[in-house]
Amino acid sequence: MTTCLITDLGLVSYTDASSLQQRLAAARKSGLIDDVFLLCEHPHVITLGRNANRQNLLASEHVLRQKAVELHATNRGGDVTYHGPGQIVGYPILNLAGIKRDVGWYVRTLEEAMIRASADFGATAYRVPGKTGIWVQAGASEEKLAAIGVHITALPTTFQPTCAISTSSFPAASPTARPPPSKNCFAGASRSRR
Repeated sequence: MTTCLITDLGLVSYTDASSLQQRLAAARKSGLIDDVFLLCEHPHVITLGRNANRQNLLASEHVLRQKAVELHATNRGGDVTYHGPGQIVGYPILNLAGIKRDVGWYVRTLEEAMIRASADFGATAYRVPGKTGIWVQAGASEEKLAAIGVHITALPTTFQPTCAISTSSFPAASPTARPPPSKNCFAGASRSRR
């Protein structure tokens, strides 16, 4: 059985968290450390995945700078993702070779873990066929509650998914679509239709 060190970084910039992930991933690939699961919150930041559609970024870079919202291109999959205070972001750095060499299974397992964690907070979350992440019913609409962006650095060695779960506005928060309503510092600055 592999051990996994779980570390809560608190509020940390996206840049600092990304740098730490890269160092830990290199150490994990070299066998110097066991699996690590980083938990943190980020100041307001929007990340652009490899498949990002800039049309889903509804504010100009100038407006984002005025609102102190960082914008970063990333090497993970996915589209435009917002992270901010009040959201838990998880960065597992794992060697899946000893568990199961199946990225699809891994993503579905992360979804299941987030669905169960959401239930602990009284939110009924579920999957939407054909999409990655988890959703909740918010009145008459369906809102994305959590997203998963996976970066594979050297199959089967290291996987770095990002799981953003809003803890501030259950069940209506949509961490990858826009800031949760109670944290609406720049209304509608990003939206993802994925």
